[in-house]
Amino acid sequence: MKKTSYMEKKMSTNGISKKFIITVISCIVIAIALIAMVAGGIGKNDAQDWQIIQSVNGNIAVRDKAGFYLKWFATVWTYPRYVDKTWNDDPTEGDKAKESIRTTFNDGGTAQVSTYVRYATPLSEEKRIEFHRQFAGNIENATTSVKSHQINCIKATGPLMSASENQSARKAEFTQLVWDQMVDGLYAMKSVERETNIEVDPLELIQTSVDTNRVKTPKPTVIFKKTTELSLDSKGKPIVSKESPLVGYDIKIMQFSVTSIDYDTQTLEQFATKKQSYLAAEQSKADREKEKQERLNIIEKGLREVAQAQAAANVQKETAVVAAQLKAEVAEQAKTEALTKASMIKEVAEIEKAQAQIKLDTAALNAEAIIVLAKAEREKIELAGALTELEKAKIEAQVKMANDVSSNLARIPVPMITFGSNVGTGGTSGIDTNLINLKLMTDSGILDKLGINKSMVNRDINRDPNSKK
Repeated sequence: MKKTSYMEKKMSTNGISKKFIITVISCIVIAIALIAMVAGGIGKNDAQDWQIIQSVNGNIAVRDKAGFYLKWFATVWTYPRYVDKTWNDDPTEGDKAKESIRTTFNDGGTAQVSTYVRYATPLSEEKRIEFHRQFAGNIENATTSVKSHQINCIKATGPLMSASENQSARKAEFTQLVWDQMVDGLYAMKSVERETNIEVDPLELIQTSVDTNRVKTPKPTVIFKKTTELSLDSKGKPIVSKESPLVGYDIKIMQFSVTSIDYDTQTLEQFATKKQSYLAAEQSKADREKEKQERLNIIEKGLREVAQAQAAANVQKETAVVAAQLKAEVAEQAKTEALTKASMIKEVAEIEKAQAQIKLDTAALNAEAIIVLAKAEREKIELAGALTELEKAKIEAQVKMANDVSSNLARIPVPMITFGSNVGTGGTSGIDTNLINLKLMTDSGILDKLGINKSMVNRDINRDPNSKK
């Protein structure tokens, strides 16, 4: 009978056979071997990284492609293509509680500068191998180098301006200078003496002269101070005194930003003092401007009142002129009407004179006719021999009366020439027409003294009484 050991008895008792145990152990060994094979023989690279592969025999290769590959138990170091780093005093965004960089400005003010940098690792295989050798396979060493160079650039840039200039207007210039020096290298600096401030006693500014339109300007006190400036070449570009170490590593700064500048307490107090001074100066300037505006308003108000008075006077003057012109025109119109009326009266008088002349002429003709008739009657009587004393007396009385009328009419002054018109009708009046017709009839012999033929009368008067004819 075969003897069994204690273990075999126990295993047998627990229901586990020796064969099963060997199988489990073999599986474990195989699994470990497979894990070791996978871990040591298969590698993987991501698209955002590149790798340095050092084989078992010491050969070095650069893996730039993404995906799995056989590495045959080689040692692999993985580097990112781009690195982002923030240095500030916020522990949630950096590695330490305080990582900002301190800089000093040329007026003695200081500040803690927080930055963000994004840089690219080398691209060529040769530079990548050198990068690996320089930083011993640790990307943090490269980041430390970038920060060290950044510190130098920030500290070199601070003295180029005062804290007030940086705080008020030159932050962008500060950032650009730091970035340029990180890429190119540290710039050469020089110490110069320049005018930095002009101090004027504020009390002197408010002392006005007798002329209220002017302000006494005191002579300013010019202060010169030594400061730092960039050294420029003949083309006006900064001179690089020390090349950037990042150039040798083939590290390229892709982005640089100053995220914040925290000034020290004294500098902030200085800012506050300058701010109060600036505000006071601006207030004083505003007050002067207000006074100036009020003065101008008073002047303009006076000019406006003068203009209004002048305008009122001009209106009054123009009103008087218009009234005078209107009065003159009315007088002229009255004068014209008076002259017209006088002319009409004159014409009426002329017409009346002409009518009187016609009456005189008519009376003269009538008187002459009476005389002629009387003479004719006398001659008739004489011829007839039947003249009585009474008839003779009547005839003589008629003749005397006619002679007296004719003599008296002859002494009345009448115009030699008259002109008349029918006012308002545009034609010749009836009186004028009658006068003209009478004149024409008289001169032409058609009308000879009311139809009496003087030649026949004279012939009869001069005829011999003894004649039979």
